[in-house]
Amino acid sequence: MRLFNVNDFNKRRLNLSAPVHAVPCSDQGFTVLESLIVVAIVLVLSAIAAPGLLGWYSRFRTHGAIAEVQSAIHEAKRQAFRNSRNCMLNFAANQVSGSCLVTGNRQFEGVSLQSSVNSLQVGIKGTIANANGQPLTAPVTIVISSNRSVTRPCLVVSAPLGLVRTGTYSGTGTPTENNCLP
Repeated sequence: MRLFNVNDFNKRRLNLSAPVHAVPCSDQGFTVLESLIVVAIVLVLSAIAAPGLLGWYSRFRTHGAIAEVQSAIHEAKRQAFRNSRNCMLNFAANQVSGSCLVTGNRQFEGVSLQSSVNSLQVGIKGTIANANGQPLTAPVTIVISSNRSVTRPCLVVSAPLGLVRTGTYSGTGTPTENNCLP
């Protein structure tokens, strides 16, 4: 029994000396007009979708920034407990920095951070205090905002235990815990 027949192979070989027949005009591809119509449709659809995508991207950045702030606070608590020394966190317009943030300072692009305090000291038991080490009398409220996003996520750190909750901010001016709604 033969698996490969040489005669079948010769019959199937391409005959390169055969004349090439012209392809009819209707099978040659797209016309310029058809291509322009497709480009116009793509442009119209992208113009419709662009504002929604920009708003979504802005909300994505603000929620990502509030998650980074929350991560920095939790990391400061862990490091203060682990190293048995207080940890200082500083809040600026576009970053959270700290002496004990092992993973580094948190930089924010396209969003701004507003806090009810400029700095926060985390104690070895997870308690929070002001920069001088005095216990805080009111919770710390942090708000992240963007020019393109209507919603402003917020984070409240309770005093003195340092419990963290997040929500959506509804006020103006200096951030307060009462305006950070769950």
